[in-house]
Amino acid sequence: MGVIHRFGEFELDVEGYELRRGGASVAVQPKVFEVLRFLVEHPERVVDKDELLDAVWPTELVNESAVAWCVSHARRALGQGKGDRGPIETVHGRGYRFRPAAPRSVPPPAAAAPPASASLAAEVAAEGPPLVGRRAVLDRLEAAV
Repeated sequence: MGVIHRFGEFELDVEGYELRRGGASVAVQPKVFEVLRFLVEHPERVVDKDELLDAVWPTELVNESAVAWCVSHARRALGQGKGDRGPIETVHGRGYRFRPAAPRSVPPPAAAAPPASASLAAEVAAEGPPLVGRRAVLDRLEAAV
């Protein structure tokens, strides 16, 4: 029996070369399927464009824009809207990451908004890489808020 990856309401049948949503087949082009398969088989890891090019087009000379095109179509097949962080997340300047359990981007209710006194430095640290050498600037910005 072949490998079937399950995530959310989707199944990616590697041997059957099929993407299914709720049991119904979702049409995807072969290279889109291969890009999606590679990302699904490497979850939670940032995969850069060169790695995808080597994995999906090992003997073909293609422009790296082919990766972005395939990722865009894979997102569309998964019903991922613009601005949604998952299941395929763009890690700017690095590549793409597959997060099968990533929630869709939904704005928080107004009551759930963080208070103005919330630490800006804590928010920056939680959302991205540390800003080395920017502590004084962040402290001044936080004090102004």
